[in-house]
Amino acid sequence: MAGIFLMCKIEANNSDPAPSSGTYAFETSLDGTNWNAYTAPLTLADGAYVLQIRVIDNAGNQALNADAINVDTTPPTISGTLVGQLGANNWYISSVQAEVSVSDT
Repeated sequence: MAGIFLMCKIEANNSDPAPSSGTYAFETSLDGTNWNAYTAPLTLADGAYVLQIRVIDNAGNQALNADAINVDTTPPTISGTLVGQLGANNWYISSVQAEVSVSDT
């Protein structure tokens, strides 16, 4: 495993193709809250979100994108037990019953 990420980082870019009036506003709204100027990548903790991104040019044209984002950085857990008659050097000398349980909160 390369590593565990504790949060999700989202980065966005905008463009106004030629002939361009230039970008007036580049904004985000998380879960229907107020629009905020996008100035840096957004960092999200675990949870479910709806992220809206919009760009408005100086001519009043706008583009809007909305995406549902689910962030789950908690890895699942696994545990197991073995039941049988244990002999020398941790070798089982009987049939062995293995039980495994997993969970993901």
